[in-house]
Amino acid sequence: ATTCAQEHSSSFHDRRDRTYRCCAMRLSAEKHHLLRKGLKAALRPGEVFGSAVAGSLVFALVYYSCCSGVRYTSPGVSAIGVLLPLGATIGATVAGASRYHARRPSRAWIANAFLMWCCFLP
Repeated sequence: ATTCAQEHSSSFHDRRDRTYRCCAMRLSAEKHHLLRKGLKAALRPGEVFGSAVAGSLVFALVYYSCCSGVRYTSPGVSAIGVLLPLGATIGATVAGASRYHARRPSRAWIANAFLMWCCFLP
């Protein structure tokens, strides 16, 4: 069995990890697994890409519907161009809230809903 002082004799990163493991907290293996699992699931590239694409599409559609000639020549199409993204934004908000209340991963949905709501600002 090694002591904390013996474990701290290697490189900085090894020392930091070992210090955390042996001196700071004595957690069971299951708790360590759960803590590391939470850190691993922080960001997924698909969520980031999907949020960027959804926000860009909502902004483009709302901007085109409100700021182009479609607004004057075809008000019905312009209204649909704003109402469809509004429905998608409300759906993303409800999905994020329901996932949050069900204690499921909801950060991507909430961030996407926030980004989509920002697309409606003048």
